Amino acid sequence: MKQLNYIFLIFTLIFAGCDSDDKLIPTELPLEISEISFEATGGTQEIELGLGSDWQVTSDKDWCTVAKFGKFLIVTAPLNPTIAVRTATVTITEAGNCGSVNITQTGSKFDTFPEKVYLSAWVEEGWDDENDCETEEYNYYEKVVERDFKGNLLSETLGSLQQHADGTWWIA
Repeated sequence: MKQLNYIFLIFTLIFAGCDSDDKLIPTELPLEISEISFEATGGTQEIELGLGSDWQVTSDKDWCTVAKFGKFLIVTAPLNPTIAVRTATVTITEAGNCGSVNITQTGSKFDTFPEKVYLSAWVEEGWDDENDCETEEYNYYEKVVERDFKGNLLSETLGSLQQHADGTWWIA
């Protein structure tokens, strides 16, 4: 009878520990790559991950687009029109396990926009060069000049270029 109680106790412990609602704790997904870099001009990189076919990928930034093609991760970064370096994190999930890849893109040497360049100009009118002083008609102002890459003037706007902390520009 004592042996029967021990057997009953062992089976109770075994079955009590096997609850189908138990969640597995996610573990770090081992990836062979941890960082991808792009030049300011942008581009696309394809990386073979060596994972099965059932994995998902997301990016935390809109400018960094990602896609899955079989065992390949495809990351695309467009032209970075600012001088600021920008970063994104790509998250890859497979069978409840997660891994991440850091994406870095260098900034442009000067702020460019497709087919345009913006320049800040400082204008002084009414300056007497001979006497090196202001005249009564003296006027100082700043303007933003927009040109295409052929040098053609597209527009002039009064104000100056200002940069936000996130790297975007505005005219004050």
